[in-house]
Amino acid sequence: NFMFENFYLPISASLEGEKASEVVRVLFCYFKSNIDKIPQWLKEHSGSSEQAAADYVCGMTDNYALTLAEQIRPGLSQGIFDGRI
Repeated sequence: NFMFENFYLPISASLEGEKASEVVRVLFCYFKSNIDKIPQWLKEHSGSSEQAAADYVCGMTDNYALTLAEQIRPGLSQGIFDGRI
């Protein structure tokens, strides 16, 4: 309860939290539409394109996810995470 009240909920309502959610959304949609970019073993394990996309994005480090999302949609994070990751 402490972590949700003092960390997770306030962060998710912040500009950083909104941008982080957008990064995840962009990556999920991209990989769901470009299933060929996901490793075969993961697609086989996941069972559906939606689950494979979710599993692939969930396994990314923050740096990798931000870098990739910026390549997909340049300017997405608006520099909010610069110097933090």
